[in-house]
Amino acid sequence: MELTSSIMGLMVWLGFESWKQINLEPLMHGKVQSPCYPQPYPPNITKQWNLRVPEGYQLRLTFTHLDIVASARCCYDSITVFYGKRILGKFCGHENSTTILSPGNRLTLVFQAGSSNNKGQNVGFSAYYQAMVSCGRDIFHEAEGHLSSPGYPNSPPHTVSCQYVISVKPGFAISLNFNDNFHIESTSIAQDVVCHHDWLQVTISGSDPFRVCGMRSPAMIGTMSNRVTLDYHSDGKAPNTSWSLDYRTHRVRCQHPGRVTNGIVPHIWTDFFYGDYIIVQCDQGHKLMMDGQELQSFSTRCQQNGMWDRRLPECQQVVTCEKPETLQNGWMKYLSGSHNEYQSVIQYGCNSPFYTLQVDNNVTFTCQVDGQWKSNMGNIVTPICTSVCGRPTTSILANPGNVGLAPEGSIPWQVHISSHGSRAGAVVISDRWLMTAAHWLIHFEEEDLKIFIGHTDIYSMLGSPLSAASFHIHPGFDTSDRFNFNNDIALIKLNDALTFNGSVMPLCLPTDEALYNSGNLGVTSGFGMIMSDSKFRISNELVYTHIPVVGQDTCQDSFKEIFTRKRSDLFPSLTNNMFCAGHPNRGNDLCHAFSGGPFAVQYNGSYWAAGIISWGVGCGVSGSYDVHTKVINYMDWVRRTMQEN
Repeated sequence: MELTSSIMGLMVWLGFESWKQINLEPLMHGKVQSPCYPQPYPPNITKQWNLRVPEGYQLRLTFTHLDIVASARCCYDSITVFYGKRILGKFCGHENSTTILSPGNRLTLVFQAGSSNNKGQNVGFSAYYQAMVSCGRDIFHEAEGHLSSPGYPNSPPHTVSCQYVISVKPGFAISLNFNDNFHIESTSIAQDVVCHHDWLQVTISGSDPFRVCGMRSPAMIGTMSNRVTLDYHSDGKAPNTSWSLDYRTHRVRCQHPGRVTNGIVPHIWTDFFYGDYIIVQCDQGHKLMMDGQELQSFSTRCQQNGMWDRRLPECQQVVTCEKPETLQNGWMKYLSGSHNEYQSVIQYGCNSPFYTLQVDNNVTFTCQVDGQWKSNMGNIVTPICTSVCGRPTTSILANPGNVGLAPEGSIPWQVHISSHGSRAGAVVISDRWLMTAAHWLIHFEEEDLKIFIGHTDIYSMLGSPLSAASFHIHPGFDTSDRFNFNNDIALIKLNDALTFNGSVMPLCLPTDEALYNSGNLGVTSGFGMIMSDSKFRISNELVYTHIPVVGQDTCQDSFKEIFTRKRSDLFPSLTNNMFCAGHPNRGNDLCHAFSGGPFAVQYNGSYWAAGIISWGVGCGVSGSYDVHTKVINYMDWVRRTMQEN
């Protein structure tokens, strides 16, 4: 020791700025402190310590106090720890309990101080070093393995500090299964286990390290990492300190990525592992969207950390259909969807019982991928509500041979027309068209007509007349011959369309010759002259009667007899465009002002416009019949006129 002191004194006398502490015999532990510690260290000095322990040991260096002038990267004052030429750490500022484990049995410490501490405010450092049994730094790459403390199941023979690194291929996760024979010295504080002197520290990549100790095995520790570091420390003082474990690996599993509304994840797997990938496809009518941007395609991959590399996108609606058209005299409702999005389903219906769909009442329309509404019958045309004809909501009471007052809603096709004190009847055949007799209409212009519909009392209708847009007399009607009633038919077009209800309804247009069979009862009606108490009077209430169809020969013979009796050669001819109706041996009960009114025959549950009241011989003339225009003969002209106008 005297020689050592003399050498050190000689080095100072020679003016060396640094000197080496020479250990003639390796020590197992000791302290290293900055000059003058715990007093402030002097400025402008450099000092080096070479620490060495016997072979087979490692050096564990712990700084218990650090108070060195702080600077960026410790470029002024510092304490640097070397293992050979390798820097294990460089320190300055204020820090306590920093520990360095040497890879071998030696360490070099170099303390440098400039002029920064000239005020003497920093005291330097104090460190403790200790020799530990070297158990190396073992690295395990196998997929399975076994680890244990040195000397297991016995305690380590000396102080040990061991490190075990399990490092397997990326995408595999490590599980640690500790055996039940587990004992690492611990201290209990307030029911908590504290690892003071001995411990096994577990460091999982990406997580904070934690220590285990005590007499209870941790059992299974699962990780989601392919790298786990185990640092084992024992001071060698506690008996029966030992542990062992088996480790296994498995592919990293990712959680199911979830579902995509209005989209599909086509893979059928129930579990997803590292390297697996999925794609997302949107349902028809939707598009892939992420962060407001449209994607042409999407896939995501299970990563080695058990997370998907991309979150799932959204499938946003891209197809919308235009707002459905409203249905005149009908309704529309949504069966599914409500914003006209792809695959929304709507249904149309009509205001029953006065309107019905042209197609099946159960027809539905679906918003297709091309943005059009298409029906379940394959068409894309919006349906139309057609009027129900000839089905009054109030029954027409049978009164053959008698004249009766029509109940409300029993003859909803009846029209009353007046012009300059003259009156006539007409028939509703559609929402814009009326049918009447030409012989009455030829005396007036469109603006002369006042048209009333919807009541059985004239006084109830006077305040709301309808107007004519045009009228059309059959081109075959001879206006110059007052005795010629052939082709006695005309059409009136209304300015405004009618809305049908219980009081206003069209009469069906004829399609079957069976309507004209002899004996068929027809209903004639109107606001004209009727027989009452053996006198004729004008009725301001809607009246009707049932009269049967009469054969042409019978009708012709009756007119010949009447005109022979009257000694008149001037009388109308009965043509095939006419038919007769009435009771034999009895005059007609409906007389003047009924012209143009309906002769309606009930057939197959509906009333049909078989005829238009046209002409007769006087009023109440015995043996005479009413003559009606045979409407079925004019159906081509009626339809063509309505279509062209």
